[in-house]
Amino acid sequence: MRKLYVEEHKILDSQTSTMSLFENHYYKLNRELLLLIGLWPYQDPKASRFRTSIVNVFLTIAIIPQVLNMITSKFNMDLLMNNFMFFLPYLCIIAVYCTAYINKKEIRLLADHIKCDWDKLKPDELRIVEKYADQSRLITRILIYSFYIPVVVIFIFSATPIILQDIMPENNNYTYELIYPVELLIIEKEKNPYAILIISNVFIIFTGIVSLANYTFFIAFIQHTCAIFRVVGYILEHVINEKEEGNLFQLIDNKEIYYRIIRGINYHKLAIEYTEIINSFAEICYLVQIVMTLLILAADIMRLMQASNDLKSLTMTAICTLHMSGMIIWTLFNCIIGQRVLNHSHIVFNKTCTIPWYLFSPRLQKLAMLMLMRSMRPSYLSIGKMFVSSHTFFSSLLHSSVSYGMLLRSLS
Repeated sequence: MRKLYVEEHKILDSQTSTMSLFENHYYKLNRELLLLIGLWPYQDPKASRFRTSIVNVFLTIAIIPQVLNMITSKFNMDLLMNNFMFFLPYLCIIAVYCTAYINKKEIRLLADHIKCDWDKLKPDELRIVEKYADQSRLITRILIYSFYIPVVVIFIFSATPIILQDIMPENNNYTYELIYPVELLIIEKEKNPYAILIISNVFIIFTGIVSLANYTFFIAFIQHTCAIFRVVGYILEHVINEKEEGNLFQLIDNKEIYYRIIRGINYHKLAIEYTEIINSFAEICYLVQIVMTLLILAADIMRLMQASNDLKSLTMTAICTLHMSGMIIWTLFNCIIGQRVLNHSHIVFNKTCTIPWYLFSPRLQKLAMLMLMRSMRPSYLSIGKMFVSSHTFFSSLLHSSVSYGMLLRSLS
């Protein structure tokens, strides 16, 4: 049976009605990415199980050579940091995937709510949501390009020494670095470098799809939550229309104004609920990723300082630079969307303060008190119930990463 749920006394068939929304150009790319890895909420169960099984096997195979590399190698700080550069990002990707896999019901619930909101909003309010959905689509494209363009650049840097070795075999000074240490899983990289290089990049492309599919849909949820906060601000801003402004007696106990305020309160509760649902399944994963990001950036900074002293290691310098830049941009982006949630939750408080509540009846003034009390507590993206995702947190994280990187450099 197809799942039905009740939203404000309306029964919505979520299997049929939601599909039309997510097939439009706003969410189409998110849908296609999640279909590839079997985590699309409305996917056929058999197809979903088959594809998630493939992803599970692939991610398990991808992590084996990195674990073996750390177990079989003699311990030293340089080798440990080199392993961290590959191993920790994969753990981040696995953490994101496992979070989405375990919380499929919550993700479907949020997707159902998005569809319901699109159906109920008025035309002016719908344009606000469409604007944020279009931004989400643009962000998805930017993230895809920002991930795969560096992969192509690193592939070129890695392939160049191999090609030069074939062109000038008498010179044996050419070395290359893999973006993923796949040689432990297959064969020695000196025996068949082209095959190893291709397999290494296939692993990166596949894990990139897994990461981007989940993360971009998470961004879509955040954008929709911000849009609902903006809609609440719009409703409060237009509580009194132009006709009512000229007649103060109509403002005292106007039923239409009362219903507009109630509607704004309901959407405010909905936006808060969205934030709480997102935090309920993402905050622990968020904390794990931030801790790993701190270690990754510290390792990259140490490796980059070492590589800068060795001009022969051009490939490693390029990999470290792109790797570190990507991690900084990703962390900054996470903190930007966290700051957006904070800023949009403040919109409700600011708009509530601008309404002339003194003109209304005591019943409406009680609603004003409820709105003010709740909107004074900002909504935010929680990082393991310990930190708040914001610009300030990004600054602190970056400062800590540089400090740890310098410490590791002194210990190596």
